[in-house]
Amino acid sequence: MSSDQAQRSKDSTSVHLSVDSSEVQGFLEGLQDLKSSGVLCDVILKGADDASNGIPCHRAILSAHSSYFRSMFSAEWKESFQKEIPLQNISFNTLNTLVTYAYTLQICLDDDSVESVLVAALFFDFSPVAKLCWDFLESRLNASSCLQVYCLAHTHNNPHLANKAKALACQHFIIIAQSGEFLQLDGQQMVELAASDDLNVEHEDEVFEAVKRWSDHDQAGRKAQLSHVLQYIRVPFLSPKRLHNY
Repeated sequence: MSSDQAQRSKDSTSVHLSVDSSEVQGFLEGLQDLKSSGVLCDVILKGADDASNGIPCHRAILSAHSSYFRSMFSAEWKESFQKEIPLQNISFNTLNTLVTYAYTLQICLDDDSVESVLVAALFFDFSPVAKLCWDFLESRLNASSCLQVYCLAHTHNNPHLANKAKALACQHFIIIAQSGEFLQLDGQQMVELAASDDLNVEHEDEVFEAVKRWSDHDQAGRKAQLSHVLQYIRVPFLSPKRLHNY
């Protein structure tokens, strides 16, 4: 290398530049135009509940967002050769929500749709969508929703939100114990509530009555679990009447 070349190399500086948000928006709009016009679309996805309607997509776009679709389209799955792909564990509307996000990076959630979108996002590995769903659930966490959120977070391994929802459920235990969601708790979830030192109750009888109501909802299925749950009842604080029926 000559001295001039060495000097030029020494003076050279790498500069990383990025486009502004309007350019990104223009790119996304271009993708949406391709999808809506069907240009270069190479696959049609169908939901489980509506085989007559399909969503034209680009395999590359789906693969960029989801390791599930990347594996489907690049491995030796039968779907990698199919033009139309029915998906058995997602509704058309939920599927359309995920596909719309893939092309727009935007999503519309409400109380009725968030659970199905979350479950689908976790299954199909749309991680940013799952995070948006978790954030939505946390932002709207209240006495009415805490049990639903607790069960979802418990089932899908979100300990932060599970603990937050559980704390709220303990605070409003008398209210949530009368709900339909309470009757659907599994044995482990029931144990975690009954064992909590943070239950907001005036008397231990209220915990006993709640556990009994939960057990009576499915006596045959919960007979074995009941003895385990009852271990966490504070027996010394039960009234004489309840001790007699314990």
